[in-house]
Amino acid sequence: MNPGKYIPILSILIAVISCNKSGGSEEVSLEVTPPAITAPYTLNTQEVEVSSNGVWSVEVKSLEGADVNWAQPSRTQGQGNAKVSIRVFQNEFGSSRVATIIFKVDGGKTGTVTLTQEGNPASGVSDDEITVRIGTYNIRVASNSESDSNNNWDNRKERLIKSIQDNGFDVFGLNECKTSQQNYLKEQLGTEYNFQFFSPYAQSGTGDKAQGIGFKKGFSLGDWHYFWLGDNPDVLVNNDGSSNRGGCCGIITHNDTGIKFFFMVTHGPLDDSLRDNMAFLYQKMEMKYNTASYPSFFVGDMNASPSSACSITYKEYWQDTYASVSAADKSGPQSTFNGFDLNRNMYTNTSRLDYIYYRNATPTNYVCNDSKYGGYYASDHLPIYSDMKVKSVAK
Repeated sequence: MNPGKYIPILSILIAVISCNKSGGSEEVSLEVTPPAITAPYTLNTQEVEVSSNGVWSVEVKSLEGADVNWAQPSRTQGQGNAKVSIRVFQNEFGSSRVATIIFKVDGGKTGTVTLTQEGNPASGVSDDEITVRIGTYNIRVASNSESDSNNNWDNRKERLIKSIQDNGFDVFGLNECKTSQQNYLKEQLGTEYNFQFFSPYAQSGTGDKAQGIGFKKGFSLGDWHYFWLGDNPDVLVNNDGSSNRGGCCGIITHNDTGIKFFFMVTHGPLDDSLRDNMAFLYQKMEMKYNTASYPSFFVGDMNASPSSACSITYKEYWQDTYASVSAADKSGPQSTFNGFDLNRNMYTNTSRLDYIYYRNATPTNYVCNDSKYGGYYASDHLPIYSDMKVKSVAK
Protein backbone atom coordinates (compact mmCIF):
# COMPACT_ATOMS: atom_id res chain seq x y z
CA MET A 1 0.00 0.00 0.00
CA ASN A 2 1.32 3.42 -0.95
CA PRO A 3 -0.14 6.02 1.46
CA GLY A 4 1.27 8.83 -0.71
CA LYS A 5 -1.23 8.21 -3.49
CA TYR A 6 -4.14 9.14 -1.17
CA ILE A 7 -2.73 12.57 -0.25
CA PRO A 8 -4.32 14.43 -3.25
CA ILE A 9 -7.72 12.86 -2.53
CA LEU A 10 -7.42 13.79 1.14
CA SER A 11 -6.57 17.39 0.16
CA ILE A 12 -9.68 17.63 -2.03
CA LEU A 13 -11.87 16.32 0.79
CA ILE A 14 -10.41 18.85 3.22
CA ALA A 15 -11.04 21.62 0.71
CA VAL A 16 -14.65 20.53 0.21
CA ILE A 17 -15.24 20.32 3.96
CA SER A 18 -13.70 23.77 4.42
CA CYS A 19 -15.88 25.19 1.67
CA ASN A 20 -19.03 23.68 3.18
CA LYS A 21 -18.13 25.08 6.60
CA SER A 22 -17.87 28.55 5.14
CA GLY A 23 -21.53 28.31 4.13
CA GLY A 24 -20.96 30.10 0.81
CA SER A 25 -21.24 33.87 0.34
CA GLU A 26 -22.73 35.95 3.17
CA GLU A 27 -26.19 37.46 2.60
CA VAL A 28 -26.10 41.19 2.01
CA SER A 29 -27.75 43.07 4.87
CA LEU A 30 -29.17 46.59 5.07
CA GLU A 31 -30.64 48.57 7.94
CA VAL A 32 -31.43 52.31 7.91
CA THR A 33 -32.30 54.47 10.90
CA PRO A 34 -34.27 56.42 11.87
CA PRO A 35 -37.34 55.30 9.88
CA ALA A 36 -38.82 58.81 9.91
CA ILE A 37 -37.52 62.37 10.24
CA THR A 38 -39.39 65.63 10.81
CA ALA A 39 -37.35 68.62 9.67
CA PRO A 40 -37.99 72.33 10.35
CA TYR A 41 -39.00 74.62 7.48
CA THR A 42 -35.63 76.41 7.61
CA LEU A 43 -32.44 75.31 5.87
CA ASN A 44 -31.13 72.37 7.89
CA THR A 45 -29.17 69.12 7.79
CA GLN A 46 -30.44 65.73 8.94
CA GLU A 47 -28.49 62.50 9.47
CA VAL A 48 -29.27 58.90 8.53
CA GLU A 49 -27.29 55.87 9.74
CA VAL A 50 -26.69 52.98 7.37
CA SER A 51 -25.70 49.50 8.59
CA SER A 52 -24.72 47.16 5.78
CA ASN A 53 -22.09 44.62 4.74
CA GLY A 54 -22.39 45.51 1.07
CA VAL A 55 -22.39 48.32 -1.49
CA TRP A 56 -25.45 50.59 -1.32
CA SER A 57 -26.97 53.56 -3.18
CA VAL A 58 -29.31 56.34 -2.06
CA GLU A 59 -31.85 58.57 -3.82
CA VAL A 60 -34.61 60.95 -2.75
CA LYS A 61 -38.06 60.73 -4.33
CA SER A 62 -41.48 62.25 -3.86
CA LEU A 63 -44.36 60.03 -2.78
CA GLU A 64 -45.31 59.83 -6.47
CA GLY A 65 -41.80 58.67 -7.41
CA ALA A 66 -40.57 61.93 -8.95
CA ASP A 67 -37.12 63.41 -8.30
CA VAL A 68 -36.92 65.78 -5.31
CA ASN A 69 -34.67 68.83 -5.42
CA TRP A 70 -35.31 70.23 -1.95
CA ALA A 71 -33.51 67.42 -0.10
CA GLN A 72 -30.04 66.30 -1.18
CA PRO A 73 -27.94 63.46 0.27
CA SER A 74 -24.24 64.06 0.93
CA ARG A 75 -23.44 61.01 -1.17
CA THR A 76 -25.29 58.83 -3.66
CA GLN A 77 -23.50 55.56 -2.88
CA GLY A 78 -21.29 53.92 -0.29
CA GLN A 79 -20.16 50.65 1.26
CA GLY A 80 -20.54 49.18 4.74
CA ASN A 81 -21.62 51.17 7.78
CA ALA A 82 -21.83 54.92 7.32
CA LYS A 83 -23.63 58.15 8.17
CA VAL A 84 -25.33 60.07 5.36
CA SER A 85 -26.18 63.75 5.76
CA ILE A 86 -29.35 65.06 4.12
CA ARG A 87 -29.32 68.77 3.30
CA VAL A 88 -32.91 70.09 3.46
CA PHE A 89 -33.56 73.45 1.81
CA GLN A 90 -35.93 76.07 3.20
CA ASN A 91 -39.60 75.47 2.53
CA GLU A 92 -41.07 78.62 0.96
CA PHE A 93 -44.62 77.25 1.11
CA GLY A 94 -47.11 77.26 3.94
CA SER A 95 -47.84 73.53 3.81
CA SER A 96 -45.53 70.69 4.78
CA ARG A 97 -43.94 68.43 2.19
CA VAL A 98 -42.85 64.80 2.23
CA ALA A 99 -40.07 62.85 0.52
CA THR A 100 -38.78 59.29 0.76
CA ILE A 101 -35.05 58.61 1.15
CA ILE A 102 -34.44 55.24 -0.47
CA PHE A 103 -31.38 53.05 0.15
CA LYS A 104 -30.72 49.98 -2.02
CA VAL A 105 -28.20 47.11 -2.00
CA ASP A 106 -27.50 44.40 -4.57
CA GLY A 107 -30.17 41.74 -4.48
CA GLY A 108 -33.07 44.15 -4.30
CA LYS A 109 -33.18 44.80 -0.54
CA THR A 110 -34.19 48.38 0.31
CA GLY A 111 -34.41 50.61 3.36
CA THR A 112 -36.43 53.82 3.50
CA VAL A 113 -36.68 56.94 5.61
CA THR A 114 -39.74 59.18 5.43
CA LEU A 115 -38.68 62.83 5.50
CA THR A 116 -41.36 65.39 6.40
CA GLN A 117 -40.49 69.07 6.31
CA GLU A 118 -42.73 71.48 8.17
CA GLY A 119 -44.53 74.31 6.36
CA ASN A 120 -43.28 77.85 6.61
CA PRO A 121 -45.62 79.77 8.97
CA ALA A 122 -44.42 83.11 7.60
CA SER A 123 -44.77 82.09 3.97
CA GLY A 124 -46.11 84.71 1.60
CA VAL A 125 -46.30 82.12 -1.15
CA SER A 126 -49.63 80.41 -1.62
CA ASP A 127 -49.30 76.67 -1.78
CA ASP A 128 -52.34 76.43 -4.06
CA GLU A 129 -50.87 78.71 -6.73
CA ILE A 130 -47.52 78.81 -8.52
CA THR A 131 -45.98 80.98 -11.20
CA VAL A 132 -44.53 78.90 -14.03
CA ARG A 133 -42.46 80.14 -16.96
CA ILE A 134 -44.08 78.51 -19.99
CA GLY A 135 -42.23 78.73 -23.30
CA THR A 136 -41.72 77.37 -26.78
CA TYR A 137 -38.67 77.25 -29.04
CA ASN A 138 -38.17 75.96 -32.58
CA ILE A 139 -34.44 75.20 -32.43
CA ARG A 140 -34.01 74.60 -36.19
CA VAL A 141 -33.09 71.13 -37.39
CA ALA A 142 -29.32 70.56 -37.25
CA SER A 143 -27.50 71.23 -40.51
CA ASN A 144 -23.95 72.13 -41.46
CA SER A 145 -24.90 73.41 -44.92
CA GLU A 146 -26.50 76.76 -44.05
CA SER A 147 -25.82 79.58 -46.53
CA ASP A 148 -23.97 81.39 -43.73
CA SER A 149 -21.63 78.94 -42.04
CA ASN A 150 -21.99 80.90 -38.78
CA ASN A 151 -25.47 79.38 -38.58
CA ASN A 152 -24.29 75.79 -39.07
CA TRP A 153 -25.23 73.55 -36.16
CA ASP A 154 -21.63 73.02 -35.05
CA ASN A 155 -21.18 76.80 -34.81
CA ARG A 156 -24.48 77.67 -33.13
CA LYS A 157 -25.18 74.77 -30.77
CA GLU A 158 -23.41 76.44 -27.85
CA ARG A 159 -25.41 79.62 -28.55
CA LEU A 160 -28.59 77.56 -28.36
CA ILE A 161 -27.73 76.11 -24.95
CA LYS A 162 -26.91 79.58 -23.64
CA SER A 163 -30.19 80.89 -25.07
CA ILE A 164 -32.26 78.20 -23.33
CA GLN A 165 -30.50 78.89 -20.04
CA ASP A 166 -30.93 82.66 -20.40
CA ASN A 167 -34.66 82.35 -21.02
CA GLY A 168 -35.07 80.34 -17.84
CA PHE A 169 -38.03 78.26 -19.00
CA ASP A 170 -39.65 76.06 -16.37
CA VAL A 171 -41.55 74.04 -18.97
CA PHE A 172 -41.21 74.57 -22.72
CA GLY A 173 -42.01 73.03 -26.06
CA LEU A 174 -39.35 72.25 -28.65
CA ASN A 175 -39.56 71.79 -32.42
CA GLU A 176 -37.27 70.36 -35.13
CA CYS A 177 -35.04 68.25 -32.88
CA LYS A 178 -32.93 65.68 -34.70
CA THR A 179 -31.80 62.67 -32.68
CA SER A 180 -28.32 64.17 -32.39
CA GLN A 181 -29.84 67.40 -31.07
CA GLN A 182 -31.99 65.52 -28.58
CA ASN A 183 -28.87 63.83 -27.25
CA TYR A 184 -26.94 67.10 -27.16
CA LEU A 185 -29.67 68.84 -25.16
CA LYS A 186 -29.72 65.99 -22.64
CA GLU A 187 -25.93 66.03 -22.34
CA GLN A 188 -25.61 69.79 -21.92
CA LEU A 189 -28.74 70.50 -19.87
CA GLY A 190 -29.26 67.20 -18.08
CA THR A 191 -28.52 68.63 -14.65
CA GLU A 192 -31.21 71.29 -15.12
CA TYR A 193 -33.87 69.71 -17.36
CA ASN A 194 -35.53 66.48 -18.32
CA PHE A 195 -36.76 65.97 -21.89
CA GLN A 196 -39.38 63.85 -23.64
CA PHE A 197 -39.56 63.78 -27.44
CA PHE A 198 -41.96 62.60 -30.14
CA SER A 199 -41.06 62.16 -33.81
CA PRO A 200 -44.09 62.00 -36.14
CA TYR A 201 -41.96 60.22 -38.76
CA ALA A 202 -42.12 56.77 -37.13
CA GLN A 203 -44.98 54.79 -35.60
CA SER A 204 -42.80 54.26 -32.52
CA GLY A 205 -42.70 58.02 -32.02
CA THR A 206 -38.89 58.05 -31.90
CA GLY A 207 -36.45 59.53 -34.38
CA ASP A 208 -35.46 62.71 -36.16
CA LYS A 209 -37.13 66.11 -36.49
CA ALA A 210 -39.00 65.56 -33.25
CA GLN A 211 -41.06 67.86 -31.11
CA GLY A 212 -40.96 67.57 -27.36
CA ILE A 213 -41.24 68.93 -23.85
CA GLY A 214 -38.39 70.20 -21.68
CA PHE A 215 -39.05 70.64 -17.97
CA LYS A 216 -36.91 71.62 -15.02
CA LYS A 217 -35.99 69.09 -12.36
CA GLY A 218 -38.54 70.59 -9.97
CA PHE A 219 -41.30 69.26 -12.26
CA SER A 220 -42.27 65.80 -13.44
CA LEU A 221 -44.09 64.56 -16.55
CA GLY A 222 -46.78 61.89 -16.49
CA ASP A 223 -49.55 60.49 -18.68
CA TRP A 224 -47.45 61.01 -21.83
CA HIS A 225 -49.23 60.67 -25.21
CA TYR A 226 -48.61 61.49 -28.86
CA PHE A 227 -50.80 61.55 -31.95
CA TRP A 228 -50.94 62.34 -35.68
CA LEU A 229 -53.14 64.69 -37.71
CA GLY A 230 -55.45 62.26 -39.42
CA ASP A 231 -58.73 60.39 -39.19
CA ASN A 232 -57.02 57.91 -36.85
CA PRO A 233 -54.70 60.01 -34.67
CA ASP A 234 -53.05 56.90 -33.20
CA VAL A 235 -51.59 55.85 -36.56
CA LEU A 236 -48.80 57.36 -38.66
CA VAL A 237 -50.50 58.99 -41.65
CA ASN A 238 -47.91 58.44 -44.39
CA ASN A 239 -44.29 59.17 -45.10
CA ASP A 240 -44.30 62.13 -47.45
CA GLY A 241 -42.88 64.46 -44.82
CA SER A 242 -45.23 67.43 -45.10
CA SER A 243 -48.22 65.51 -43.73
CA ASN A 244 -46.36 63.77 -40.93
CA ARG A 245 -47.40 66.19 -38.26
CA GLY A 246 -49.13 65.72 -34.96
CA GLY A 247 -48.64 66.55 -31.32
CA CYS A 248 -47.47 65.28 -27.95
CA CYS A 249 -48.79 65.99 -24.49
CA GLY A 250 -48.73 65.08 -20.83
CA ILE A 251 -49.58 66.15 -17.31
CA ILE A 252 -46.88 68.26 -15.65
CA THR A 253 -46.64 68.17 -11.85
CA HIS A 254 -44.87 70.78 -9.73
CA ASN A 255 -43.14 68.47 -7.28
CA ASP A 256 -43.12 70.79 -4.25
CA THR A 257 -46.83 71.67 -4.28
CA GLY A 258 -48.36 68.86 -6.32
CA ILE A 259 -50.03 71.41 -8.61
CA LYS A 260 -50.69 69.90 -12.03
CA PHE A 261 -51.33 71.26 -15.51
CA PHE A 262 -51.77 69.89 -19.02
CA PHE A 263 -49.09 70.70 -21.61
CA MET A 264 -49.27 70.02 -25.36
CA VAL A 265 -46.77 70.75 -28.15
CA THR A 266 -47.15 70.77 -31.92
CA HIS A 267 -45.21 71.69 -35.03
CA GLY A 268 -47.90 72.89 -37.42
CA PRO A 269 -48.07 71.59 -41.00
CA LEU A 270 -46.91 73.74 -43.90
CA ASP A 271 -49.91 72.47 -45.86
CA ASP A 272 -52.68 75.05 -45.38
CA SER A 273 -55.51 72.60 -45.97
CA LEU A 274 -54.20 70.00 -43.51
CA ARG A 275 -53.39 72.64 -40.92
CA ASP A 276 -56.82 74.28 -41.07
CA ASN A 277 -58.96 71.18 -41.52
CA MET A 278 -57.31 69.27 -38.65
CA ALA A 279 -57.10 72.18 -36.20
CA PHE A 280 -60.08 70.78 -34.26
CA LEU A 281 -58.07 67.66 -33.35
CA TYR A 282 -55.90 69.45 -30.77
CA GLN A 283 -58.92 70.37 -28.68
CA LYS A 284 -60.21 66.82 -29.05
CA MET A 285 -56.90 65.40 -27.78
CA GLU A 286 -56.80 67.92 -24.92
CA MET A 287 -60.25 66.89 -23.76
CA LYS A 288 -59.33 63.21 -24.09
CA TYR A 289 -56.12 63.41 -22.06
CA ASN A 290 -56.97 66.25 -19.64
CA THR A 291 -59.98 64.63 -18.03
CA ALA A 292 -59.33 66.38 -14.69
CA SER A 293 -59.64 69.80 -16.42
CA TYR A 294 -56.26 70.99 -15.19
CA PRO A 295 -54.98 74.36 -16.44
CA SER A 296 -54.00 73.81 -20.06
CA PHE A 297 -51.21 75.02 -22.37
CA PHE A 298 -50.85 74.46 -26.11
CA VAL A 299 -47.55 75.70 -27.61
CA GLY A 300 -45.32 75.40 -30.64
CA ASP A 301 -44.40 76.64 -34.08
CA MET A 302 -47.89 76.62 -35.59
CA ASN A 303 -46.72 77.76 -39.06
CA ALA A 304 -49.78 79.99 -39.19
CA SER A 305 -50.67 83.67 -38.92
CA PRO A 306 -52.88 84.90 -36.06
CA SER A 307 -55.76 85.41 -38.52
CA SER A 308 -55.55 82.00 -40.22
CA ALA A 309 -58.41 79.53 -39.98
CA CYS A 310 -56.53 77.20 -37.64
CA SER A 311 -55.63 80.07 -35.29
CA ILE A 312 -59.27 81.04 -35.08
CA THR A 313 -60.15 77.43 -34.22
CA TYR A 314 -57.51 77.28 -31.48
CA LYS A 315 -58.81 80.51 -29.95
CA GLU A 316 -62.31 79.08 -29.64
CA TYR A 317 -60.93 76.90 -26.82
CA TRP A 318 -57.67 78.49 -25.65
CA GLN A 319 -56.57 82.10 -25.30
CA ASP A 320 -53.60 83.61 -27.15
CA THR A 321 -51.08 84.93 -24.61
CA TYR A 322 -49.78 87.65 -26.94
CA ALA A 323 -53.26 89.03 -27.43
CA SER A 324 -54.19 88.71 -23.75
CA VAL A 325 -51.51 90.77 -22.04
CA SER A 326 -51.26 94.54 -22.18
CA ALA A 327 -48.66 96.39 -24.25
CA ALA A 328 -46.85 97.30 -21.03
CA ASP A 329 -46.43 93.60 -20.21
CA LYS A 330 -45.02 92.69 -23.64
CA SER A 331 -41.29 92.58 -24.36
CA GLY A 332 -39.55 92.04 -27.68
CA PRO A 333 -40.84 91.97 -31.25
CA GLN A 334 -44.11 90.59 -32.52
CA SER A 335 -42.39 88.49 -35.16
CA THR A 336 -40.98 85.16 -33.98
CA PHE A 337 -39.29 84.07 -37.22
CA ASN A 338 -35.94 85.67 -38.06
CA GLY A 339 -34.75 83.31 -40.80
CA PHE A 340 -31.16 83.89 -39.60
CA ASP A 341 -31.47 87.28 -41.34
CA LEU A 342 -29.51 89.81 -39.27
CA ASN A 343 -30.85 92.70 -41.38
CA ARG A 344 -34.51 91.86 -40.84
CA ASN A 345 -36.35 94.37 -38.66
CA MET A 346 -38.12 92.02 -36.27
CA TYR A 347 -40.24 94.87 -34.90
CA THR A 348 -41.85 95.81 -38.22
CA ASN A 349 -41.98 92.26 -39.60
CA THR A 350 -45.16 90.42 -38.61
CA SER A 351 -44.12 86.77 -39.04
CA ARG A 352 -45.62 85.52 -35.79
CA LEU A 353 -45.53 81.74 -36.18
CA ASP A 354 -44.89 80.61 -32.61
CA TYR A 355 -47.60 80.70 -29.96
CA ILE A 356 -48.41 80.06 -26.32
CA TYR A 357 -52.10 79.30 -25.91
CA TYR A 358 -53.52 78.86 -22.42
CA ARG A 359 -56.71 77.91 -20.60
CA ASN A 360 -57.57 78.37 -16.89
CA ALA A 361 -54.31 80.19 -16.13
CA THR A 362 -53.26 83.84 -15.87
CA PRO A 363 -50.38 85.26 -17.94
CA THR A 364 -48.44 88.07 -16.28
CA ASN A 365 -46.25 88.93 -19.28
CA TYR A 366 -45.21 87.94 -22.79
CA VAL A 367 -41.57 87.87 -23.92
CA CYS A 368 -40.20 87.31 -27.42
CA ASN A 369 -36.46 87.22 -26.89
CA ASP A 370 -34.47 88.54 -29.88
CA SER A 371 -31.06 88.25 -28.19
CA LYS A 372 -28.03 87.48 -30.31
CA TYR A 373 -24.88 85.66 -29.22
CA GLY A 374 -21.65 86.84 -30.74
CA GLY A 375 -23.77 88.83 -33.19
CA TYR A 376 -25.81 85.81 -34.38
CA TYR A 377 -29.13 84.21 -33.58
CA ALA A 378 -29.21 80.81 -31.86
CA SER A 379 -32.00 79.60 -34.19
CA ASP A 380 -34.07 80.84 -37.12
CA HIS A 381 -36.97 81.24 -34.68
CA LEU A 382 -36.98 83.35 -31.55
CA PRO A 383 -37.84 81.80 -28.19
CA ILE A 384 -40.98 83.08 -26.49
CA TYR A 385 -42.23 82.66 -22.93
CA SER A 386 -44.83 83.83 -20.44
CA ASP A 387 -44.85 83.71 -16.65
CA MET A 388 -48.17 82.06 -15.89
CA LYS A 389 -50.06 81.90 -12.60
CA VAL A 390 -51.43 78.39 -12.22
CA LYS A 391 -53.78 77.31 -9.42
CA SER A 392 -54.42 73.87 -8.06
CA VAL A 393 -57.58 72.09 -9.12
CA ALA A 394 -59.83 70.61 -6.43
CA LYS A 395 -59.85 66.81 -6.65
